[in-house]
Amino acid sequence: MEAQKKPTLEDVPALLLELKADIARLEQLQRPTAAPTNRIMRHKEAAEFLGLSESRLYQTTAPFHKQGGTRFYLESELRDWLLGK
Repeated sequence: MEAQKKPTLEDVPALLLELKADIARLEQLQRPTAAPTNRIMRHKEAAEFLGLSESRLYQTTAPFHKQGGTRFYLESELRDWLLGK
């Protein structure tokens, strides 16, 4: 596992911006939608939706379906997984 460097005072503004973006993404996920979305996403799209790199998504326990060696993700399952449901 890669060791993370300790943040310095100069890193704080960038870290706060990252945190703000993460909070906004989580708030958006918690908002009720008019109709439940069950969009099917490929791996790259799911990684972008979750704010992860594609390689990091492979390392998670995010729910997926596999057909012919291709991973597919359902938006509703990813939302539930993120929210710990």
